[in-house]
Amino acid sequence: MVESQLADAYHTAVLHSARRRIGVMFRPRLESQFSAFFMSNGDRRFIVTAQHCVESLVPDEPLLLGTFATPLAAQVDWSVRQHFPPRNQRDADAAAIEVDQEWAARQDVDWIDIKHVGSRGVRSGTQLLLAGFPIEKAAVVRGKSHGAAPFALFTKAATFPRGLQIEGMVPDRRVDIFVRFGATEFRDAAGKAIPRTEPHGMSGCPVFLVPPLPRGTVWSPHRLRLVGLQSSLIRQAGLLVVKRIEHVDGLLSGPQSVNRGTA
Repeated sequence: MVESQLADAYHTAVLHSARRRIGVMFRPRLESQFSAFFMSNGDRRFIVTAQHCVESLVPDEPLLLGTFATPLAAQVDWSVRQHFPPRNQRDADAAAIEVDQEWAARQDVDWIDIKHVGSRGVRSGTQLLLAGFPIEKAAVVRGKSHGAAPFALFTKAATFPRGLQIEGMVPDRRVDIFVRFGATEFRDAAGKAIPRTEPHGMSGCPVFLVPPLPRGTVWSPHRLRLVGLQSSLIRQAGLLVVKRIEHVDGLLSGPQSVNRGTA
């Protein structure tokens, strides 16, 4: 197998593993679409996304979920509990929606164990993968998904440009990872290279550390490590802002409230 074929096969295997861990969500009330991913802590199950996508949810508001395997049809029972950061950590832009265990068991997805995540070792130049559902490739119209195929951006971590000032933002390496967006590699659900895609709808998607292409070993999905979630875009710098996964860990360890039914 030539080098390019090996790289293509590797990218396909990586994306095949990642796509079972991600979802596309839709709020009919606001016609708002965004990405999410699935995590577990013991026997508890959570849908994790960016806080700005769900913090305005009101009681009984419909929240729909679709995955690579299913259309946008599952209504999420988010009444169990929502977990947001304390006010002094709102820059983390993370939220966890705890879901009923029976509802979770019916979903054909993989739940990422909280024990196997962490952003340690991510530095400028580290190979990363963002996997989600951009509106351009997975548009939702009137609550129905159309071609909701996941999308992957293979890119690298970067440093925040010295001297760049963004209104309302103070870069914090304890919270933020900056990721190159632009001259990077975009791939579809089958691993095929595609043209540049706008990131609208990718808020809340997971970001994985992609280990170097293995030599003489069998690649395992366990080598794909969750390091953060995508929060925003700094277009003038060509950077995506990713929030470190450590700021999600605490949300998944909070008190559990009584279940109030299933979807």
